[in-house]
Amino acid sequence: MRLLWTGLVLAGIVVTIGLLVDRGTEEDASTPLTQRQPSVRGTRDANAEFVRGEAADIEARPAQLQLGLRTPCDGSVHTEIELFNRGDVPASIDGWITSSSAIVVDAQPGFVLAPKESCKVELRISPWSYGENKQRVEFRVKDSPTVRVGVSWEVQAAIWAKPALIVRPNGTRPRRVILERIGAEGAFLPEPFTVLSVHPLVAFVDDTAAAEAGVATLIVDFKAIDDLAEHATKDEGVFTFGAAGRWKTLDILVRTDCGACPELHLLIRNQ
Repeated sequence: MRLLWTGLVLAGIVVTIGLLVDRGTEEDASTPLTQRQPSVRGTRDANAEFVRGEAADIEARPAQLQLGLRTPCDGSVHTEIELFNRGDVPASIDGWITSSSAIVVDAQPGFVLAPKESCKVELRISPWSYGENKQRVEFRVKDSPTVRVGVSWEVQAAIWAKPALIVRPNGTRPRRVILERIGAEGAFLPEPFTVLSVHPLVAFVDDTAAAEAGVATLIVDFKAIDDLAEHATKDEGVFTFGAAGRWKTLDILVRTDCGACPELHLLIRNQ
């Protein structure tokens, strides 16, 4: 009999404990998220500073590039910056963002810098945006803050292309580009000029366009560009290529009889 009473008492204790546990679980589930205490393991404040030793420490040299006065009659500016890993952990440069299509980073993303290692990264800046330009390149570093490089320049020209940046349309259909003679302040100047040649030969003068002093019209042939890109190499300098080998940009040279701009460089970008 004593054993029976003891068993009943123990069973009652177990049931009571179970009810308390269930009640506590229900209270936790109904508690607002803002009042709950997070688990210590596996939590990290997104706004917190990087813990020392975890983040890479990348420095750009220089952090500001000032290129001065540029003109599309002189072509693109080729320059470079140095990325230096001054930290104690390897750094993976996963990519970059430019604030203007006038800036092309001539590198492939995904390269790694060991601690205290540096590398040169080439930048090409095309002076196709008239007036003062203040742009930037932001390099994305894995699990670390981005690294920003400021780039500034001013553009003037004697002949201006419309559009200034020639972006490929869908497919291989051609694109019309208007060249206009302009004065020092950027105003249209009705002074006749003639296009003498285009190199490489991927564009031609549109003879069907209405004649107008100070204006010339080109037709860009993207089928001809694709054919040329199949046999081109990076060493030739006129093309840039993506990781898959597809051409990204092409720099063409338009020769004219305009004394203020005997050679005009046009940048063509693939989609």
